[in-house]
Amino acid sequence: KNLWSCRAGGVSPPLGRDKHGLGRPLDLCYYPSRMVVSGKEKLAFNVLRDGAASTNMVATCCQTLLCVDHPFYQGNVVLIFPDFVPMIGIKEALPPAKMRVHIKDWPADEYAKLTPLPGFYRQGGDNKVTCSEAEEIRSVAGRLFSTPPPDGPGNTFKDLLALHIEGGGVITNLGLPEGINSFSLQRSAPLNK
Repeated sequence: KNLWSCRAGGVSPPLGRDKHGLGRPLDLCYYPSRMVVSGKEKLAFNVLRDGAASTNMVATCCQTLLCVDHPFYQGNVVLIFPDFVPMIGIKEALPPAKMRVHIKDWPADEYAKLTPLPGFYRQGGDNKVTCSEAEEIRSVAGRLFSTPPPDGPGNTFKDLLALHIEGGGVITNLGLPEGINSFSLQRSAPLNK
């Protein structure tokens, strides 16, 4: 989704971010789904392909991927990728990652080169973790994802999507192919005996 955004906007991806599964994994940042947006008329929404669970919010002027919603977030948080859209106004650097998610989407030989961290993946429809610390981190994330965004100024992702649809907008299906290492493809492949 980030590479699509760069291509659609006519910009090069950040250094070392031009191919999934190489180098350092992406940082994923989750924020409450409450945002103040100027230029709501410049928002568009898309999904990567048929059956995609995530909905992406982009700026139509430059195709920048602003944030992502997913049913697991329960409308309470949005996902942001600071490697592609640097955070402005945050004085402290992001803390180092405590866990990696969807680790089976990563090529095994490349994943083996990374500094070990607790990990999460899905296998056969089940959630799997690499250690008890990963389960603890997932539990904390689950509580955060189930906490409604604070009241206050701004709109939620759901509000902004509803305004878009009410104004005649649609959720565009980009029709992109599934990544070769994705869980979805692995799940649909026959099991090796």
